[in-house]
Amino acid sequence: MKLLFQQSLRSSTRSVGDGRIEAEAVLLSTDAEMVARITVTQDTFLIEKAERESLRSGSLYVSSVGGANLIGKPAYFGVAASLTRAFPDAKDAIERSVFAECIKALIQSECYLFRERGFADKQAYQKNWDISHPNSCRYYSHLDLVSRRWFEYIGDEPRKQNLFNRHKSIAIWQSERGTLEGRGTFLDSFHELGIQAQCEADGTIVGFTGSFLRAPDSICFGTAELLTSLSGRNLGEFTRKEMNRCAGGPEGCAHLLDLGQDLLATLQKTAKLFDATKL
Repeated sequence: MKLLFQQSLRSSTRSVGDGRIEAEAVLLSTDAEMVARITVTQDTFLIEKAERESLRSGSLYVSSVGGANLIGKPAYFGVAASLTRAFPDAKDAIERSVFAECIKALIQSECYLFRERGFADKQAYQKNWDISHPNSCRYYSHLDLVSRRWFEYIGDEPRKQNLFNRHKSIAIWQSERGTLEGRGTFLDSFHELGIQAQCEADGTIVGFTGSFLRAPDSICFGTAELLTSLSGRNLGEFTRKEMNRCAGGPEGCAHLLDLGQDLLATLQKTAKLFDATKL
């Protein structure tokens, strides 16, 4: 096996005092190195500070700072339009994704800030999620079948400084017989899962599988079976929208979809870069 490409994306949030939360995301890959940071007020989640550092350009190390266009925007669901306006060009895709990772981390931290966010107790916060996110994934599509609710899962121990941690990794290999082998892992404070994919030199996906180690409820584990429907598709023709349809929606898992999209995009980029027909 020959390693062709790898990527690591780490994100975390922490309380920095004075009613503010800081999120940081660090991307380190074969072709990029970048850090993004966002500071929000914990009661409104409005962005007070946003900055990024691009640390590598080709073989040279450089530093650039940006992200001011996000100040005043809410770091919450529905932020995609603000991210697109702040980073509108195709070349800005990496910046957009790293700031998005900061915002995802902040949203996942909210369950430790429910009082600061205006909820009287855990039950009120959980009820709001039930109402706001119906059919958003298999868990919320089948609340009547769920055996363990969110706060039963995460426990009663509060988090005071460090609130949330996540790490995603992708690695693409070339096998001895010329196929592309992709592996992805997703590990955070609440979830743990992995996926792998195999593609023939002509781009045909011959395997796409996933597996869970941790999730809020056992009902989540079955979403990994959705990935098998990708087998037989052509890597070069498969789109992000089709991935959403296959692995997302009411019967899917947002985190499995997130990792699947990352692995698919990285496989496509690597196949194009290395010309999979000649591997």
